[in-house]
Amino acid sequence: MDEETKKLFKTLGYLSTVGLAMAFSIGIGAVLGYYLDKKFGTRPWLFFIFLGFGIAAAFRKGYYLDKKFGTRPWLFFIFLGFGIAAAFRNLHIMYKKAQKM
Repeated sequence: MDEETKKLFKTLGYLSTVGLAMAFSIGIGAVLGYYLDKKFGTRPWLFFIFLGFGIAAAFRKGYYLDKKFGTRPWLFFIFLGFGIAAAFRNLHIMYKKAQKM
Protein backbone atom coordinates (compact mmCIF):
# COMPACT_ATOMS: atom_id res chain seq x y z
CA MET A 1 0.00 0.00 0.00
CA ASP A 2 1.31 3.44 -0.82
CA GLU A 3 1.62 6.26 1.71
CA GLU A 4 -1.42 8.18 0.44
CA THR A 5 -3.70 5.17 0.94
CA LYS A 6 -2.31 4.56 4.43
CA LYS A 7 -2.92 8.18 5.34
CA LEU A 8 -6.49 7.97 3.99
CA PHE A 9 -7.27 4.86 6.07
CA LYS A 10 -5.74 6.42 9.17
CA THR A 11 -7.86 9.56 8.71
CA LEU A 12 -11.05 7.55 8.09
CA GLY A 13 -10.34 5.45 11.17
CA TYR A 14 -9.96 8.54 13.30
CA LEU A 15 -13.05 10.22 11.92
CA SER A 16 -15.17 7.13 12.50
CA THR A 17 -14.42 7.25 16.23
CA VAL A 18 -15.30 10.90 16.71
CA GLY A 19 -19.07 10.41 16.85
CA LEU A 20 -18.74 7.65 19.42
CA ALA A 21 -16.33 9.69 21.52
CA MET A 22 -18.70 12.65 21.53
CA ALA A 23 -21.73 10.53 22.42
CA PHE A 24 -19.84 8.69 25.15
CA SER A 25 -18.54 11.91 26.71
CA ILE A 26 -22.09 13.27 26.98
CA GLY A 27 -23.45 9.91 28.17
CA ILE A 28 -20.76 9.40 30.80
CA GLY A 29 -21.33 12.89 32.17
CA ALA A 30 -25.08 12.31 32.39
CA VAL A 31 -24.80 8.87 33.99
CA LEU A 32 -22.25 10.09 36.52
CA GLY A 33 -24.45 13.07 37.39
CA TYR A 34 -27.51 10.85 37.75
CA TYR A 35 -25.62 8.45 40.03
CA LEU A 36 -24.33 11.29 42.21
CA ASP A 37 -27.82 12.78 42.38
CA LYS A 38 -29.18 9.50 43.69
CA LYS A 39 -26.34 9.16 46.17
CA PHE A 40 -26.49 12.70 47.60
CA GLY A 41 -30.20 13.44 47.05
CA THR A 42 -29.56 16.58 45.01
CA ARG A 43 -31.81 15.65 42.11
CA PRO A 44 -31.55 17.00 39.31
CA TRP A 45 -28.70 19.51 39.86
CA LEU A 46 -25.67 17.25 39.58
CA PHE A 47 -27.20 15.55 36.56
CA PHE A 48 -27.32 18.84 34.67
CA ILE A 49 -23.89 19.96 35.87
CA PHE A 50 -22.19 16.77 34.73
CA LEU A 51 -24.25 16.75 31.54
CA GLY A 52 -22.78 20.20 30.88
CA PHE A 53 -19.28 18.82 31.48
CA GLY A 54 -20.00 16.05 28.98
CA ILE A 55 -21.23 18.52 26.37
CA ALA A 56 -18.13 20.66 26.95
CA ALA A 57 -15.95 17.59 26.41
CA ALA A 58 -17.83 16.85 23.18
CA PHE A 59 -17.23 20.42 21.97
CA ARG A 60 -13.55 20.06 22.85
CA LYS A 61 -13.30 16.86 20.85
CA GLY A 62 -15.04 18.47 17.89
CA TYR A 63 -12.79 21.52 18.07
CA TYR A 64 -9.72 19.27 18.10
CA LEU A 65 -11.06 17.46 15.04
CA ASP A 66 -11.67 20.75 13.27
CA LYS A 67 -8.18 21.96 14.09
CA LYS A 68 -6.49 18.70 13.08
CA PHE A 69 -8.28 18.09 9.79
CA GLY A 70 -9.23 21.65 8.82
CA THR A 71 -12.91 20.99 8.29
CA ARG A 72 -15.31 23.84 7.79
CA PRO A 73 -16.52 25.26 11.13
CA TRP A 74 -20.18 25.49 10.09
CA LEU A 75 -20.14 21.83 9.11
CA PHE A 76 -18.68 20.91 12.48
CA PHE A 77 -21.44 22.76 14.35
CA ILE A 78 -24.17 21.16 12.24
CA PHE A 79 -22.93 17.65 13.01
CA LEU A 80 -22.31 18.53 16.64
CA GLY A 81 -25.88 19.82 16.91
CA PHE A 82 -27.25 16.56 15.50
CA GLY A 83 -25.07 14.57 17.89
CA ILE A 84 -26.17 16.55 20.93
CA ALA A 85 -29.83 16.33 19.91
CA ALA A 86 -29.55 12.54 19.59
CA ALA A 87 -27.76 12.31 22.93
CA PHE A 88 -30.45 14.40 24.66
CA ARG A 89 -33.15 12.20 23.19
CA ASN A 90 -31.45 9.05 24.45
CA LEU A 91 -30.77 10.58 27.86
CA HIS A 92 -34.39 11.66 28.16
CA ILE A 93 -35.54 8.11 27.46
CA MET A 94 -32.99 6.73 29.95
CA TYR A 95 -34.05 9.25 32.61
CA LYS A 96 -37.74 8.41 32.19
CA LYS A 97 -37.02 4.69 32.50
CA ALA A 98 -34.92 5.30 35.63
CA GLN A 99 -37.73 7.30 37.23
CA LYS A 100 -40.12 4.36 36.78
CA MET A 101 -37.81 2.06 38.77
